[in-house]
Amino acid sequence: MISSNNKQTTLNSELDRYISNNYELLVLYARKYTHSPADLVHHTYIKVREAGFAYINEPMTDYYMRRSIRNNAIRSSFKDDYTYSDTNISEIAETPDNTRRIQLEQVDAVLRRLDYFDRTIFELYLSGQNMKQLCDESAIPKSTVYHTLHRVRTTLKNMLNDIHR
Repeated sequence: MISSNNKQTTLNSELDRYISNNYELLVLYARKYTHSPADLVHHTYIKVREAGFAYINEPMTDYYMRRSIRNNAIRSSFKDDYTYSDTNISEIAETPDNTRRIQLEQVDAVLRRLDYFDRTIFELYLSGQNMKQLCDESAIPKSTVYHTLHRVRTTLKNMLNDIHR
């Protein structure tokens, strides 16, 4: 005879298997209701486990999870983010904003034109390196480091202004 504790463990492992196999589809479905679909799926999973859901078969579990996702989006803490749309998810085109990426590539192109010393000092500066500590450890005069930083910033500014004209 199987104890109820072993039976519940088996049911939970079946639910875990279902979630693992269908996670992407559930997240895609949850996108219909919220801006944070993965969080909604996780929230629903926790609620379903706490409620002692009894795994019967995959179609029943799929129906129950989708209904639970919808109910959690509408009635629980996710209702503030609720945005229902009849638009098919595959019809929504995501258009990434490439402006920031292009600007970073332009900065990188300008930095590659600099000589090794200037580029290294500026990269250390950008990484958050303490310039005073760098001067002390490397025996490079502070005036040289700060003059280099000023010269690189001015060069970078002028080159980027020329690019955008």
